Amino acid sequence: MLDNAKAYDRVQWPFLQKVLGAFQFPPHFRSLIGILFTDISSSLKVNGHIGAPFPVRNGVRQGCCVAPLLYLLVHECFLKMIRNDTTIKGIPIPTQEGEFSDSAHSEMRERAFADDTGVALASDASLNMLFEIADQYSLGSGSKLQIEKTVGIRFGSASNITPPPDHSFTWYRYGINPIPSQHKYLGISAGTPDQISAQRQAKLNALEAELDQALLSSKIPRTVFGRSLWVKNYFAAKV
Repeated sequence: MLDNAKAYDRVQWPFLQKVLGAFQFPPHFRSLIGILFTDISSSLKVNGHIGAPFPVRNGVRQGCCVAPLLYLLVHECFLKMIRNDTTIKGIPIPTQEGEFSDSAHSEMRERAFADDTGVALASDASLNMLFEIADQYSLGSGSKLQIEKTVGIRFGSASNITPPPDHSFTWYRYGINPIPSQHKYLGISAGTPDQISAQRQAKLNALEAELDQALLSSKIPRTVFGRSLWVKNYFAAKV
């Protein structure tokens, strides 16, 4: 599970324009995007004081309606590099009949949701190539992998094999090491049914304690109507 440091902020505008050209967006559209990302300045507001503006030379802004789509196009370049490299071997997925084929569509390799990227690899040799591709992509795009937030999960027989020492991110062994709930892939925590149940129970306990504290507070409305709204808005949202 790869983590990109400041993913939106590190998008380089010249690279973005090359990406739009490679995906065959028409010139007038690329020109419009160029206008949006030219001569931009920002100011910081601290304790009510707005500082002097400073120039912004890269990045797409979160909150801008076009920013996620532009980032997806930029990130697709990285995914295509992984997808097209013949030296990387993903995890084969059998057909409904339980058979394997040599088709690229029968292999689980890369999946992403925005900058939340997961890569399924069949061997440590493919892992080394993955990071070589990441380095190449970083040189061109300005992106940067955040190793301290990158997480590896070793499945099957690989659970009993020591990971290569030249990759210093955190490793977990599926079914052996409990995987913390913050290490999710596309919003899903990996783990055995018992481990997932333990995560769920911990969340329920924390929710119960928080709601108990809320019930003891003096902020509960006094009327039946007010309490009904409070229950719907506070309890339902938490649940």
